[in-house]
Amino acid sequence: MIASMTGYGRSDEHNEQMVLTVEIRTINSRFLDFSPRLPKSLLPFEDEAYRIVKKRCERGRVSLTAKVEYLPGEKTGLTLNQDKLEEYLSVVKEIQKTSDRVDFPSMGDILRLPDIVVNGDQKDENELKTVFLSVLNKTLSEVEVNRLSEGKNIKTDLSMRLELIKGLVNNIRKITGTDRDKNMERYKQKIQVLVDDINLDESRLYQEVAILAEKKDITEELVRLDSHIDLFTKYMNSTENKGKKLNFLLQEMGREMSTGNLVVLSAPSGTGKTSVCKNLLKRNPNWKFSVSATTRPLRDDEVDGKDYIQMTNEKFEHFVKFGDFLEWEWVHGNKYGTLMGPLEDVLDEGGIMLLDIDVKGGLSLMDEFPDETIGIFIEPPGDDIPEQLEILEERLSQRGDESTKLIKNRLKRFAIEIEFKDDFKFQFINEDLDETVEEIEKIIKENIK
Repeated sequence: MIASMTGYGRSDEHNEQMVLTVEIRTINSRFLDFSPRLPKSLLPFEDEAYRIVKKRCERGRVSLTAKVEYLPGEKTGLTLNQDKLEEYLSVVKEIQKTSDRVDFPSMGDILRLPDIVVNGDQKDENELKTVFLSVLNKTLSEVEVNRLSEGKNIKTDLSMRLELIKGLVNNIRKITGTDRDKNMERYKQKIQVLVDDINLDESRLYQEVAILAEKKDITEELVRLDSHIDLFTKYMNSTENKGKKLNFLLQEMGREMSTGNLVVLSAPSGTGKTSVCKNLLKRNPNWKFSVSATTRPLRDDEVDGKDYIQMTNEKFEHFVKFGDFLEWEWVHGNKYGTLMGPLEDVLDEGGIMLLDIDVKGGLSLMDEFPDETIGIFIEPPGDDIPEQLEILEERLSQRGDESTKLIKNRLKRFAIEIEFKDDFKFQFINEDLDETVEEIEKIIKENIK
């Protein structure tokens, strides 16, 4: 049975000597977090109170407040601790001797000393304990009624939503079943167009089509989702506490129903896309970064495996041969490639991955994953291309790690790449890094699925 973690209870008990009140508030927490506020007379019973609360609440933040009020004229059971008083007076006399002070603590000072007044009546202490634990259990019973009542409403809402999800899953299953043949034919036609001037074996053609179709097939996800829904319903109706298992199943259902997002940050060299990317990752540590492979020597501030994966020409060609790159190309005399494996992992896990790649690579990625990709183009400040080129040349020269010839090649490439900015859904001018990062972060969070 589902019980909410939010609850409230308040109980009190009167007898001839006192009024004892206990108030409990509970809120959501992954573990049991017991927070008692007890008067001094109830502190000896704190451990036993914790054991009772742990047994009856199991999880959640439990705030307990207790108050004891003795009726006028009634004995409180408090007595002077004569031994402790003599110890304190002995210390005072020692201080007077060594410091030549003659002043003496007041009565108020003495009464405020720790353990100077104690509960000297064991019978009264036992009675206090009995009353306290009795009121505690009554209050916890009230909290349980409150939590079960809200849990019933939560269960009704969850059941309605599960039925809605079941209906959507069945509709998706019907659509994917009718579209499978259409997709196969569409893939086949697309491949034939691409290899129109190549003599391609028929069996090889169908093999490639089958590989593409398998990547788009969601049968496995639908089967797992059906299983999660059935198990979730079973746990909801269980009389045992299944909160942790229900929470786990919700996470798994979310993974089956959602894919990740690829965020392409493309820009001409020197525009600052790498700085934008690094700042976005600092602000969002759960986001991942696609590390491109390259044959280019790393700069002094770059780390192999973190900024780039450095490869020899032979190793790079091996990856090309076996189709491990989504896209790759020559850029200013060096090879750059985007590895397919990490992208597929993020999409399967429902995460977010940033890709700092050139314009051509960004276009290839958006073509391969049109529904999962957020395309962002970053350009330098400037009112026109000549002014932008001037700013870029200044930035590239300030790096101090590239030859004049290489800088000129990058500037030539800019004129070509800027023509493709409208193919990206979002465009930004990187005039102020902090503002650009903030604006891009906002766009990403508004468009993730």
